[in-house]
Formats: sequence, C-alpha cells, structure tokens
Amino acid sequence: MNDRWTSKDDKQPMIRKLPVCFIVTTGRNGSLFLQSLLDEHSEILMFPATMLLQKFIDKNPIDSTNYTTVVEAFTDEFPELFFPNVNFIHNFHKLGEKKNTLVTIDSNKFIDLVIIELEKVSIVDFASFYFAIHYAYEVVRNGNANIHSKKVIVHHIHHIEDLVGLKNFFISLGVPLKCLTMSRDPRDSIKSSTLNWAKYHCRTDVRHFYRQFLRSLVDVSPVMSYGNDINILAVKLESLHSNSALTIEKIIEFLGVGFETSLMKSTFFGHTWWGDKLSGGNKNGFNPNFAPSKVKVGFYSMRDLRLLSHYYRKRLCNYNYEEGPRTFGFFSNVILLLTPFKFEVSYLRQTGHCKDIPSGKFTLRLGNCLINGLIFRLKLIKESKINKNYLKLNVI
Repeated sequence: MNDRWTSKDDKQPMIRKLPVCFIVTTGRNGSLFLQSLLDEHSEILMFPATMLLQKFIDKNPIDSTNYTTVVEAFTDEFPELFFPNVNFIHNFHKLGEKKNTLVTIDSNKFIDLVIIELEKVSIVDFASFYFAIHYAYEVVRNGNANIHSKKVIVHHIHHIEDLVGLKNFFISLGVPLKCLTMSRDPRDSIKSSTLNWAKYHCRTDVRHFYRQFLRSLVDVSPVMSYGNDINILAVKLESLHSNSALTIEKIIEFLGVGFETSLMKSTFFGHTWWGDKLSGGNKNGFNPNFAPSKVKVGFYSMRDLRLLSHYYRKRLCNYNYEEGPRTFGFFSNVILLLTPFKFEVSYLRQTGHCKDIPSGKFTLRLGNCLINGLIFRLKLIKESKINKNYLKLNVI
C-alpha cells in the first residue's frame, strides 16, 4: 500500500492508514443526528454532511490527466461543504444559538491544496483523491495542528447500496473498514419517510412507499454478507435518545476514540444544529421521550400491521421491537398481500395523508398502484427470504 504514495515531498500525515467508518441508513432513522454528535470530536476526520461520493466518482472518474477538473467539479457537486447556508433541507442556514451563524469554507484554498497533494503521489486515482480531499478539508477548515491526532475517518454515505463499490475498493488497499448503521422501528421509518417525502417534494407518490418498505425490509443485510471484511454496529435511534450516555459510550468504543464533551452536543461546522427541516428543533437533538410508536392503527390498518409483523418478524425480534399482531397462516398471508394497503387506498382517493397534495390524475394513480404495486409485491416475496435468514447483529 505504501509504494503508491512514494514521493520525495510527501508531507501529508499517514491518514491513509486510518480505518474508515461508513454511516449508512435506510432513511429517516437519525443518521444525520448521529453525525452531528461526532462533528467536533478531535480524533475524528469527517466531512460535516452527507457525501454521496460513489455517484460523483461514477460520473467523474479521476486519473493523472484530469484531476484538476475533477477537484473543481467536487466543489460544485457538494457546495454545502463550503457554503452550508445553501443546504435548506438540513437547515444548515440556521446554525448557531440564534440560528443565524454564517459559515464559509474557502473552496479555492481547498482546491489548491488537493491539487498539491495529488501532485505528490505516484498514482492518481480514487484512493489518492479520497485521502487528499479529507486532508485538505481538515487543514483548510481547522489548520493542521491536530491532524496527527486523528484515529478514524467517518464518512456518511447514507445509502447502504452505495457501500458496495466503496467497500471493495478500500479492502483492496488493506484499509480497515467499519460500518455504523442507524436503525429505527421499521414501521415508524416507513411512515416517517413516506409522509416526509411528500413534504419535501410537495407531492405524494405511492412508489416511494413501496421503495421504503423494501429498503427497510432488506436493511443492513447486504453489509452483513461481507463477513469479516467489515465490522458492523447497529445503533437504534430510540437508544440514542432514551439512553444517550451508554449508547455514545459504545459508539466511541466501536470507533476507537475517546470520550469528549462535544459528543453530547448536536453541531455542524462547530455550531449548534437544530435538526433538519422536518425535525422538532430540540437543542442538542436529544429527546428523552423519543420511543417507538405503539403498534396500533392510524397510518396503517390492522391488515397492514399483520403483514408488516409477518415480513419484519426476524428484524423486530433482533432489534428488540414489539412484534405486533400475527397473521393466521400461509393463505391469510396471501390474502393480506393481495389486498391494498391503507396508504394505497388513500393515494387513490386522495384522502387522509394524501389529501390536498397534487399527485396526478386518477388514471395515473391507478396505474401506479396496479403496475408498481404488483412489482413491489413480487419483490417483497423475493426479498423476504433475506429477512428470514437475518443474522444476529451487534445492536445497541
């Protein structure tokens, strides 16, 4: 691994030897809240935002002939890293005690420093780019006084699917890999994601309900199949709120860093973060009253809850969530699967949670439910095999 970095003037600290820990989730599970608690830790090297780097690299393959262009494209792709106030979804424009702190990171200095670092290495590729941007960002933001104290790189990639390509690349370099997966009662996660997606996009689409149902079902199973290649810790959002001190203690033990008081504060760019656009705005993010919703009708019908309990039973058990009402055998499962979800009915009628949210003509909505609903149900049967073979996770 060291040969590829050989250079006469390579003064960059050996952050390339640091383990990399990815934060992943299926959505609306508190992954950004977890990241905010790690924001000011002196031993953690981390970009202060979600960074979907795999998609960027796929669009911008880097080599020794084009790295200047790719580095410039990086600052265009992720403007919130340098001008946080443009990120309204995560409320980075409302940082600080008075929600009016303006933060800027010099993107030109960042570009210059990344280019300098890439000029020192013998091979310019994704690996050298990855470590160079982490090093340069830390130096531009905080100076290089504490760069030698870093013990782990934390990268919030959010989507579990994006871990596959990144994982294979780092393993080929011999980089130790870890994964913090944020979880939540899947029934709450599906409900929150479906309803809040509509608020973000000002419309409701039943396909998002299908997608979130499947993502929550598969959960972290693909990562678990990597075996010893990656060390995994599953963090329940409910535990992070209700038993904060113990949960954070286990997280930093997993990361290999020490306790610092900043871990009990929710910040980004070193300033108080009040939660994203859809959060309640609790200072420091902690809500001791946060708990899984009681398994009862509301967003779901009793039929929905029975089906959810059937397909999620192994996961609910492993994560120590209430299982909910049971089904009555194979034929009842088939009948339940063929009948519509309460959300599908609301979507067709534009009632309930879908009321007053534009979602197209009735024929379009009906087509969505019939075609995508059938595809969803076929995928659900297929993916449920993964759930039935769910391995025991290290869950806190």
